[in-house]
Amino acid sequence: ISEWIYKKANLEFPDNLQDFDIYETPQGRLNCQGKVSYQGPVSPRSGGLPRIKLDITADETVILPPVHKQIFHPYSDCPKKEIKIISYTYEEIFAEKIRALSDRANPRDLYDVINLYRNTEAKPSISVLGSILKNKCEFKGIPVPKLSDILKFKSDIKGSWQTMLGHQLPYLPSIDSFWKILPDCFKWLAGKQPPETKVSCKSGTGESLVDEQTFKLSLSQKLKSYVELIRFAATNQLCVKFEYQNLTHQIEPYSLRRKKKSQFVLYGWNISKKELYAYYVDHIQDVEVTDHVFVPRYLVELIPKIH
Repeated sequence: ISEWIYKKANLEFPDNLQDFDIYETPQGRLNCQGKVSYQGPVSPRSGGLPRIKLDITADETVILPPVHKQIFHPYSDCPKKEIKIISYTYEEIFAEKIRALSDRANPRDLYDVINLYRNTEAKPSISVLGSILKNKCEFKGIPVPKLSDILKFKSDIKGSWQTMLGHQLPYLPSIDSFWKILPDCFKWLAGKQPPETKVSCKSGTGESLVDEQTFKLSLSQKLKSYVELIRFAATNQLCVKFEYQNLTHQIEPYSLRRKKKSQFVLYGWNISKKELYAYYVDHIQDVEVTDHVFVPRYLVELIPKIH
């Protein structure tokens, strides 16, 4: 495989820097973990080569048929034909994360579960999610998790929140803003939460909602990075601050609309003026994610849909 990759992509995987470990799980099944280092055009000159971690498991059950998903590839050498891989369905990812959250004290599981729960547009039906979760827990030989099963991990998750997530995100929200939503998530799982009643913010004439991935938008790379930061903030329910027409604005971000083919408008609640504003994206400068958490007053529509 290493020789084939070298011929196709000119990436070298030295034989002496390939490390694989095959081990047996508590259930008696074989798993494999590996780390392979590679030498490429942007490899560092010091500090060792970058590594790819592989985790191959036979200790898992796939409930729903896998789906083909497009790889995020924003670079100029992206082939015209989309690159796709086989993936879990969205519903199965959600169920697997809930199961994992009850089984280990891992901050990324809490972060993922809450963000999946917040994504109102993509929420699966409770019956489908519950059925998948039940099957996965039966396979692992554990009960379906309850809120009390997660609460016992609070101190462990809180203690490793910064060290495990801080380097992976452009801005790390406080754990409290995630932990306080966990009870609502489990109420929803139990079918005890009332339906979402928030509505979309107002829209201008001829505008349409933008729900595709950021890299597909007809914007400059700089503006795409601004939109991606704003979407990150919206997902985590954090306010953003930016320069606009020589003034600093701090807003609760809600929706991205397309006015013309390549003209985009951001709708957000202006904190100081206490009203909804529309901002032309190409006039926005120096976006900054803040630590100010907001409670949504409208539907948060900035999260791209799952296509």
